[in-house]
Amino acid sequence: MKNHTHLTRHSKKYRNMSTEDKLGVLGYAHNQGATAAVEYLFTGQVGADAFNTKGTDYTDAIRKAFKP
Repeated sequence: MKNHTHLTRHSKKYRNMSTEDKLGVLGYAHNQGATAAVEYLFTGQVGADAFNTKGTDYTDAIRKAFKP
């Protein structure tokens, strides 16, 4: 909820997303942090954690899970 609140406050792009896309960005924020997720939405540059897991690994997995 804290990541959702941060993203809602700081990203118009996030506010305008579908619920499914928001869940993907929340996965990104879980991995990279909410501030990094806002930066990702603004710049499109993908970050990675200490294990070299890209934040988009989460957004892609969630997007795939919602495909019919």
